[in-house]
Parts: sequence; C-alpha cells; structure tokens
Amino acid sequence: MSFEYSVEDHLMMGISDLRSGAKYSLIAYLLTLLVAVAILATFPSMFAWGMNANVYNMNLNFLIGLGVLVVLVGIAILVVSIVAFYKFYKATGHLKEFDPRFSIGRTGILLVIAGLVVLLLGTFIVGLAIGLTAPGNEPGSIVGVLLSMVGIIILGVALAVIGEILFAVMIMRLSEVEGLDQGFKIAGALYIASVILSFIPYVGIVGYALGLVSMFLIYTYSKNSLEGLERGTGKGLKPEMGDWEG
Repeated sequence: MSFEYSVEDHLMMGISDLRSGAKYSLIAYLLTLLVAVAILATFPSMFAWGMNANVYNMNLNFLIGLGVLVVLVGIAILVVSIVAFYKFYKATGHLKEFDPRFSIGRTGILLVIAGLVVLLLGTFIVGLAIGLTAPGNEPGSIVGVLLSMVGIIILGVALAVIGEILFAVMIMRLSEVEGLDQGFKIAGALYIASVILSFIPYVGIVGYALGLVSMFLIYTYSKNSLEGLERGTGKGLKPEMGDWEG
C-alpha cells in the first residue's frame, strides 16, 4: 500500500524522524560515557593489585565482569547507533521532498555510508593482503601494503567527515523554514564544531561534549517545531506517516 504525502506531510515526517534520530543518538552518547566512566573507575583497582592471591583473583574476576559488561554495552551502542542513523536517513529523504535545498543532507548521509564502506572493505582487503604477505618478501611490499591501509583510512574518514558536515549544514538550513525553531542554526554549528574537534589531539573530549549538546538541541528544537507545526496546521502525523512520540 502506498500513500500520497503533501509537502507539509514530508516536512512533519522529516522533523519527526530527525527528532527520533537525535533521541537514539543521545542514548548512544550516554552509553558511551557510561563505558568510559566504568573503564576509568577500574584504574585504582588495577594499581592496587598485589602479590596476595585472593586480592589478585578478586580484581581479575572484577575486570572480567567489567569486560563482559563493556562488550554488551558496546553491542547496545552499535544497535542504537544504527537505529539513529536509519532515522536520520529517513529524515533526509522526507526533507529533500519538502525542499530540494535539503538534499544536501541526504548527500551527506550517503557520503558517511560510503566512508564506512571504504573503511570496512578497505581494511579487510589490506588486512588479508598483510596476512598473505610471506615473511621473506621484500620489505618494500610490506611498506606498500601499510601505506595503502593509511590511504584507505584517510579516504574513508574524509568521506565520513564531509558527509557529517553536509548533514549539519542541512540542520542549519532548517532554521530558514517558516514555523521551525530558529535554534537549528546553533545546533548545526555545534555539530560541525564537534566533528572537527573530535580529530584534534587533547581536545577530542570537547568534540564529544559538543556532539552530545548538539544532539540534545536537535531533539529539543525538533520537538518544539513539531508542536508548532501541529498547532499551525491543526493536525498531527497520520498513523501511516510514522511515530508521533515525545
């Protein structure tokens, strides 16, 4: 069954999916923070290890349990991040139907996907090449393989970063739409700053913090905008148009 949507419907569905994507991204950010705090909290225990066998076994069991917890939370972060990415992908599709200016967001999402594919496939292929390289081969061949890996990583990261920035530009452009929250411009600018700062040594934590703040703002402004659109049009989302959640 297919549905015909009006331009206004696409706008509302796009903002709704954007809000959902931001919500799941926030969950992923907070879970990542939880894992980081848990790992840092183990440092005193590791330094407290002594020659006493009971103390050693107690700390070892604790670290094993922590490792299992980190793996499980890591899987949860991966799943939540995939859901968030899917929601953002849907949002860009609806928004570009609303106004071609927002197609830059879909382009950004596709570049992020391309970057991830390059990183995964490239790393696998180069890793396979390293494994097949016999120890007796010329050092130059090994160096060439390693340089290829570096080039693939740079290409993949560059595509993903450019894609993230284009997506953020789309977020900023939402502030130009009548009826939407003007704060989207701030949220998009903070998101760009978070992407850039994440790759600068010693200030990566600042990039993480800005990313967390930007997602919270995107969620808040999306929610405010949906409420405003609902009041302005006198209707909410139809059941087949997607979730209408808080």
